[in-house]
Amino acid sequence: MEPKPYPYAASDGSDLPAAASLGTEPRNLPLGEQESMFDNPKELSDLFQYHPPSQAGVTTHGILSGQFIELARIVDSHCPNGREKSVAMRKLEEAKMWASAGVARNPITR
Repeated sequence: MEPKPYPYAASDGSDLPAAASLGTEPRNLPLGEQESMFDNPKELSDLFQYHPPSQAGVTTHGILSGQFIELARIVDSHCPNGREKSVAMRKLEEAKMWASAGVARNPITR
């Protein structure tokens, strides 16, 4: 089984881990008694803490922002208005957010 980039990433690429991808069968435990999907409690808190960027992080965020803006302008100018364009722009915004989170959570760019 390949290592997962984050403990909540399923092997099939979906956001919610399937029991098979975790190697366990689902268990019906009472609320508050479920096993953690994190090997280390710091992994969980790290997802929700603010990570101020280092100078390298500021530079990387700037590069990413510029490239996403350029792509958004291309989509905006070449795609007709409608549902598909709206979804494409929303997905670009989401991709930018996840790219930024990756930079923010990386120890090298903090």
